[in-house]
Order: sequence, then structure tokens, then C-alpha cells
Amino acid sequence: MDAPRRTQSERRETADRRLLTAAYRLISEHEMSTLTCEEVGKLAGYSRGHSYQRFGSKEGMLVTVVERLCASRRKYLERRARVDASGIEKVLDFVDLHLGGVSNSLEMAAYFRVLAAPVLAMPKLNRAIDAARAETFEDISRVLRESRTGDRYESASESEGRVRIIYGLMTGMALQHAHIRREREFNLVRSDVQAFLRSALSRNSDGLPQQPAGRMDNNYHKYWTG
Repeated sequence: MDAPRRTQSERRETADRRLLTAAYRLISEHEMSTLTCEEVGKLAGYSRGHSYQRFGSKEGMLVTVVERLCASRRKYLERRARVDASGIEKVLDFVDLHLGGVSNSLEMAAYFRVLAAPVLAMPKLNRAIDAARAETFEDISRVLRESRTGDRYESASESEGRVRIIYGLMTGMALQHAHIRREREFNLVRSDVQAFLRSALSRNSDGLPQQPAGRMDNNYHKYWTG
């Protein structure tokens, strides 16, 4: 018995999924600025001009990519976040979910590449990337607020400093994984990041240590220098 013919909507959905998956893979492996519609179409198994036909331009395609990656990240966190986590554990879980996602989710690996993208001559794309960064900053800020215990007052500058430390740490680690792809070393550093953040966030000072201490120094050196 012949399989039922797919509708135009179903064919379009399949094409979009294949094109976007191809774009995620290329972005996770290369700079987003070097991506071309031709490469995406070819990797997805379509003609060179199919991406242009679907998205209108490189900028249109990349804006769609950024929006879909943001949505994918939200779903990823919703499915995996620990509902029983509280206090510092809530922050540690949030960070480790992102770093773990880089290893097992193509979308998460591409997402961090997007966050680190330079300013391009594409206003709509730049706005989409800025929105993605702002959403990530707000999520970190929210998790920090929810994890706070006691009555200690924290100034706006202290809060912003913590957010930037965590954002920079997650982004830097994710980009290094994309470049080196050594899971054993990456997982060692993931463990050390947990210890580093636990120590930093437990402090009664500003919680912004200048340098990781102990075994973390050695693992960072091994991870970044090979």
C-alpha cells in the first residue's frame, strides 16, 4: 500500500527542519558570519538556492535560526531543570544544564556560538542576537534571585557582576568545547566549575573571586592548552 502523500505544509515543515538543522551544524562548527545560504542548502540536501527561496536572504535565515535556537533552549531547560533544587544548587544546576547541553545538544552548541557572534552588517540579526543575550542574562539574574537566602542586601552592581561572571563562564566553556571536543577534559572542568561557583556564591563578600583556586587551575590549563 502506497504511503499517503504529504501535504504542502508537511513538506515545507520537513524542509525547514532540515535547513535549520544544517544551519545549526554549520554554526556549531564555524563562525556564524561565514555561513552561506548555499552551504546550508547543500548540507540539507537541497539545491543551492533553496535557502534563499525559503528565507529570502541570509539575514532572514539567520534571524529564524536565532529565534528557533532561543525557543529550543527554553524547552531544553524546562524538560531538564530540577524542580527540587534550591539555594546555590539552583544556580549550579542551571549552569551545568547549559554546559551539559553543549555536549549532547546540537542546538545548545549552536546557541552559544550565536551569543558570541560579532556585530554584523545585518540590523535585524543583531537585534535578534541582542535579544538572545538579554534573555540569557535575565534567566541568570532570575536564578540568582531565586537562590538567594537570608536577608543580606545585594547592590545592583553586585548582582550584575555575578550575572556577568556566570554568563562569561558558560559562554567561554561552551566555545572551548566546540573547538576542542575532548569530553573527558571538558567533564573534569565542568566539575571544577561547580566547585568554583559553589565557593564564589557562598561567600559573604561580593562573590566575584579573581582567580580559581586549587585543582581547577590545573584542569583549566590542561583544557585550554592541550
